[in-house]
Amino acid sequence: MVAQTGQALVPAFARLSLLAGASVGVLVALAGCGSLKPPESCPFGSGAADPAAFAATFSDMTVRTAAGSPGIPGNDSELVFKKGEALELAASGIRSTTAQVCLVERKGGGKIVLSTSIAIRDGDVRVLFGDLPPNPYVARVAVDGQIVRNVTFQVE
Repeated sequence: MVAQTGQALVPAFARLSLLAGASVGVLVALAGCGSLKPPESCPFGSGAADPAAFAATFSDMTVRTAAGSPGIPGNDSELVFKKGEALELAASGIRSTTAQVCLVERKGGGKIVLSTSIAIRDGDVRVLFGDLPPNPYVARVAVDGQIVRNVTFQVE
């Protein structure tokens, strides 16, 4: 009887060992993808934009190619651009102030690609993002620490 009990424990232990090994492998793979971590946060935070604060500083704002071409409308009116196109944030300022621009990858574990301050004046304002790798992005713009616009787009 002792030999039979010992023999029954070996296959059960082997199954438990395989299950534990597979679980660890899945967790390591997920952690390596970064999908369990939220994207990095801009220095001024994240969240909803204030339309009234936007209207007090800008008349319009979009992401486009550096040559001035608009993106292709995608899901939820999000603009889509092709890899290899230099991109920029383009806006029309209506008063002189300083704004903070933060470009963040919108994926799990996404990184801040750009964080800078720019002078806003009455007229055209441009911030060059350059050629970005394929990812979803959000460009957050803040004035006086308040987010005034979140512009989402994707590079494929």
